[in-house]
Order: sequence, then C-alpha cells, then structure tokens
Amino acid sequence: TLQVSNGPGTENSGGVPFTVLPILDANLQISALPLSGQDMAVDPVRGLIYVAVTNPAAPNGNSIAIVDPAASAIQSVVFTGNQPWSLGVSDDGQYLYSGFETLAAVKRFKLPAMSLDLTIPLSAGGPSESYAGEVKVAPGQSQTIAVAMGNPAIEPRDRKSTRLNSSHLGI
Repeated sequence: TLQVSNGPGTENSGGVPFTVLPILDANLQISALPLSGQDMAVDPVRGLIYVAVTNPAAPNGNSIAIVDPAASAIQSVVFTGNQPWSLGVSDDGQYLYSGFETLAAVKRFKLPAMSLDLTIPLSAGGPSESYAGEVKVAPGQSQTIAVAMGNPAIEPRDRKSTRLNSSHLGI
C-alpha cells in the first residue's frame, strides 16, 4: 500500500495498492525530484508531466511545475497563485486546465507556452464555498471539460472517509 503526504503538518492520503514491476530494462533508473504536489497530468504530445504545487509554503508553491521525465528534471515552474488543486491536459496537447483550492474558477493555459488563455468562473459562491475538486478534458474535445466541485466544509479526502470541518458547520 502506498500513502502520500504533502510534507510536515499535512495528513497522509488514503492507501492505494502499489505494485513493483519487474525490471523492464537494464538501463531503467528511478529518480526522485524535490517536488510536492496535489495533482498531476501527463501531456501525451510532449511527454511532460504537469504538477499542481498547491502548498504555498512548499518550494515553488502556488505554481504548476513542468517535469520532463526523460531528463529526470523540473523543466520550469509557472506561478499561478490560488493554490492549484486539479489538472487536466487535452489529448491533443493544446491546453492545460487547472482548478484551484482558493479560487472558484478553472483557468485554461495554452501549451506549450503555458500562457493564460481563459478563466471560467464556477459558481456565484466565494472561493471559501467551492472549488474545482477534479478537472477532466473530454477525449477528442480539447475545449470541453468536466468539473467536479469540491467544498472545504465537506470534502472527500479519500475513498474511505468524509472529513467535516466543524468551523463551517457551526459545531
């Protein structure tokens, strides 16, 4: 079982099954990068991995890190603010969509430049009321997304439990 933590002072994720594969190649190497994130998405066109570095106190916090797995390196880091939470890449590699923990909106970035292309408001409520818990891009439809809303007061942290924040419930 594998559990993940965003570092000191954060909770571990729920456990997920983890399998170690047999050696695939004599030259196979595993690298660890100094990067902690909430979500990641793969660019199928460029072979890059985008990581939502949510924690503002972490190195490169409030940003999206672009990782080149072939070079085992962080290629660049783009500051976004608002604690990026969820990511989705279109299958044609044209767009990266990001939801944020402290912004009730999804932002679309044009790839490969990572230039802000569009901001999509999600609700009339404020950022403390809702955010994009998940962002997925429709296959073959780079401008069509699905967004699952999250709420800091009642937020499914993992598959095993629901966490209630008593300060939002008046308890």
